Amino acid sequence: EVLFEDIPRDAPVYPSKIVLTTKKDGVVETAKARLVVLGNLATSVYRRVFAPTAHEKSLKILLALSMIMGLSLCSIDIKGAFLYASMPQDQPTFVRLPKYYCREGHKPIYWKLNKSLYGLAESPRAFYDDCSTFLIEQGFIRTQADPCMFYRRDDRGLVLMVVHVDDFAVASTTPE
Repeated sequence: EVLFEDIPRDAPVYPSKIVLTTKKDGVVETAKARLVVLGNLATSVYRRVFAPTAHEKSLKILLALSMIMGLSLCSIDIKGAFLYASMPQDQPTFVRLPKYYCREGHKPIYWKLNKSLYGLAESPRAFYDDCSTFLIEQGFIRTQADPCMFYRRDDRGLVLMVVHVDDFAVASTTPE
């Protein structure tokens, strides 16, 4: 929790709200609540918002190579991807909690974000930065033609990967 007076003048402060949804998984219904940033109401200038997305040709190449080389294919969707991405600490970002979190007569509550949230323009970029850093640490190489296409060839085999926001297309010599 941060006091408004302690927030740097140039740091963005975003309003937020709780979004309630009901998910149905077969017969079971689950109620979910999600804190989201109202990025559409932001008055500050967006920073670091560009996140590369995969080229259509990269996916076609991955599919063609998997067919030619007999690679196993799978797709991966990262659930809650934007909630795991780290916010840059050199450019702090703050969120004002909804009014109903504050007791009547008390000051609004502000949080400094360490992780990104839905609705924040910087979230896709933060997720891409974390994801690409992790893949490179795991021995993957980013292609020069597309920053969202990665590959790794080692004694375990070949793995090709195309990353599009929080969805991955993966082709590999082994299903594992």
